[in-house]
Amino acid sequence: MDIRVIFSPSVNDSIERFLDYVEIDALGDALNFIEELQNRLVQTLSTFPEGCPVFQGDTRYFSVRGYTFLYEYDAAKKLVTVLDMYGRGQDWR
Repeated sequence: MDIRVIFSPSVNDSIERFLDYVEIDALGDALNFIEELQNRLVQTLSTFPEGCPVFQGDTRYFSVRGYTFLYEYDAAKKLVTVLDMYGRGQDWR
């Protein structure tokens, strides 16, 4: 289907905040975890961009391993933009 998935700067900021709480000796595992989340997002959203529940308006959400990602899909551009990432216990609604 050739749908691109991009991550907004807000997602990068959320990842940096997540990594701020990681001990140095666990940094490798944390980076692997982030990579796993991103790969899962790209695989799922590039295949089924309209398959996740609607949150508000054109914004949908996808939850994986306790983290929730808000995203929008532009069918005309074949583009998914991941808007933000929320960790466990964060109120994203």
